[in-house]
Amino acid sequence: MTGPTGPPPSAAWSTVRLGTGDDPVAGIPVRVTWRARGTAGRACAWLLVQATAVAPGPPRPVPRGVPDVHLWADPDDAGGGRWAEFADVLVARTALPAGVALRRAGDLLARHPGGLLAVVPHTAAGCVVAVRGASVVWSAGPGRTPARPPVHPWLVGSVLHAWLAAGGPLDAVRAVLPGTSTGTARALRGGTAHG
Repeated sequence: MTGPTGPPPSAAWSTVRLGTGDDPVAGIPVRVTWRARGTAGRACAWLLVQATAVAPGPPRPVPRGVPDVHLWADPDDAGGGRWAEFADVLVARTALPAGVALRRAGDLLARHPGGLLAVVPHTAAGCVVAVRGASVVWSAGPGRTPARPPVHPWLVGSVLHAWLAAGGPLDAVRAVLPGTSTGTARALRGGTAHG
C-alpha cells in the first residue's frame, strides 16, 4: 500500500479495478486507489474465487476493468463516523473475537441502512464481513491459515464491494490476499484463505 505513512484515513473514496488474467481462479489482480481530504494512496490485492464463479456461460459475474467507486468509513472514528451514514462499506478497526466481530458487523449494517457490507477484523488475524441481504458471512480465522501479511480491513471491504457490484457471488470468494511480488503472490495464492 502506498500513500501517507500511518493508518489509512477514517473515511475515503475508493476506486477499485478488477484486473484480467489467464486463470481467474488462480487470482484476479485488483488495483485500488483512495482519496480523502487532501491525501491519496493506492494498494494492490489478489481476489481468489472458486471455479464456478468464472465458469463460461451465464451468468458472467465480473466485467473486468470496469471501475467500482464507493465510499468506505469507520463508524467508530470521529472523522469517519460522520460519513458512515453515506458509506457503502463500513470498516471497523478494532479486532474482536470472531463471534463478537460477527455480531458487530451485523449491528453496523443495522445501524447504517445505506451500507452494502461491514468489515470487522477479528483476533484470529482475519476479518468478518457481513453483506446486506446475504445469508453468507465471509470470514477467515480459527481453523484456517490466514495469509501473511494480513490485508487491511478497508482493502478487504473495497475488493469485496467491487466484486459484488460487478455481480460476483459472495459465496464464490475464497480469499483476498495482499498484493506482493510475483513469486510471493504465487506461493500465497496456493489456496491460503484470508479475510
